[in-house]
Amino acid sequence: MTAETAATIPALLAVFALLLAGFAAAVGQGQACFAARTAARAVAVGESNGEALSLAEQAVRGVSVGIEHGASSVTVTAQVSALVPISCTVTAQKELHNVLR
Repeated sequence: MTAETAATIPALLAVFALLLAGFAAAVGQGQACFAARTAARAVAVGESNGEALSLAEQAVRGVSVGIEHGASSVTVTAQVSALVPISCTVTAQKELHNVLR
């Protein structure tokens, strides 16, 4: 093995590790956003917070979800632990059930 090869192998392993970490972060971001969208959609159509949390946990295992209600919207923050904790925040408009006749 030459000196150039001995120096190149650790650098290639470091690049490979960074690629894997980036992939894990991207997957974690997608999972967090999917769970947040699922919970926000459920609350926006009138489901309870407990039902929304249950749906988010069924969609993504190990997700942590926080729900904040506004006057006409709901904001859901979901956090997934990959290599580092990754979160996603989604805001949805609540459905209004008052229909003019």
